[in-house]
Amino acid sequence: DAIFSNATLHWVLEYRNCIQSMYGNLKVGGRLVLEFGGKGNIENIIQPLRSVLSERGYSTQADLQLWYFPSLAAYSLELEGAGFHVASAQHFDRPTKLNGDLKDWLSMFAQEFFVAIPAADTEEIKKEVQERASATCYQDGIWYADYTRLRVTAVKKL
Repeated sequence: DAIFSNATLHWVLEYRNCIQSMYGNLKVGGRLVLEFGGKGNIENIIQPLRSVLSERGYSTQADLQLWYFPSLAAYSLELEGAGFHVASAQHFDRPTKLNGDLKDWLSMFAQEFFVAIPAADTEEIKKEVQERASATCYQDGIWYADYTRLRVTAVKKL
């Protein structure tokens, strides 16, 4: 009857297979209700991270594609192409207060960027990323992640 997903689909790089799977698991008239990271999500964190990694010679890590953050139009086209009717779709900013600092966020959600990097370099990189991102992610003594979300509802057609 319905599939609901919150803050998960941006981790699924094989998004076309995922869409096909959702389609295949719904009956005709079944609904999708989705919210996940969209185009521009965490850009103020990831761009400094990629820059620092690259500057320090960690090009493999800098080029890592850990997430899929599509535009509203691109994801809607994928859904429609799979046989869904997109009933509603929004792309919006949702700055989110962090429990801790940006280094903590990097440790929690971006660990794969630090694979094969010595611990001392990892800590220096996180500190430098935090310094570079402070102008956009640190406000009034609080760290924020610049989350940008897609919220989509769609219905399986015949």
